[in-house]
Amino acid sequence: MFLIAGICETQTYSVLTGLMGIGFILYGVGAGNLASAAVGATMMSAVTAQYGRDVEAKVDEEKLRSSPANVLVTARDLLHQRQH
Repeated sequence: MFLIAGICETQTYSVLTGLMGIGFILYGVGAGNLASAAVGATMMSAVTAQYGRDVEAKVDEEKLRSSPANVLVTARDLLHQRQH
């Protein structure tokens, strides 16, 4: 997968899948082809599910970073690096 201006691969995948989904929906509705519109709707639901997982992962990561135990470990590591 390629990178666009520092966007990670997951975001690139989501953007491309979303654009393709919108394209299928527009084509399906415009041409009267409901199968294409259904494929586009399915692709859009996949993007929505991926976005939900990404948000949950970021929330979990922030919870871990803000816990008091992690602050103490990070402070100890910084002090250890400063001594060397």
